[in-house]
Amino acid sequence: MPAWASDPAAGKAGRIFGCALFRCVLPLALTLAAALPARADLFEDLAGSYGAAFRKDLSCAVAPHRLSFSADRRRAHFQLSAPTRDYQGALRSQADYTVLGWDETGIRMQLDGETRLTEGGVPVVWILRKAAGLDGYCWGRTDWPQGRCQHLMLRCAEDLPLG
Repeated sequence: MPAWASDPAAGKAGRIFGCALFRCVLPLALTLAAALPARADLFEDLAGSYGAAFRKDLSCAVAPHRLSFSADRRRAHFQLSAPTRDYQGALRSQADYTVLGWDETGIRMQLDGETRLTEGGVPVVWILRKAAGLDGYCWGRTDWPQGRCQHLMLRCAEDLPLG
């Protein structure tokens, strides 16, 4: 057993390298924690400019998009830098969603005018998720398995002007 672990002067708190836990270690830990940037909320963290990770035609260099949220967190807005074909084949330069709810795993939302239905016959509800270990997001759906997340988008190096 190390000498500091059996030091009778250390009391119940113990000593770590000659420093009482509550006198040195705890203040040091609190100081380090305070020095780290506070985690922004999910909406602030996800807002920004993005490009597709695996599609050059939708990448940051070619056709980035900007994601923003209304102040009341009820709406999500995607502004595309170039018209893009949607799931119905129509060209669109923006997409708007109604936010239905959120938790630490993502933001549940429904595309305005959504016509796709789940196998259960109800309109599709999308989940915008932070990409694990990356500065980006991907899409899930409430009717998909929990781990399924598609269409990886990565944050652009700078907030690009969309024109």
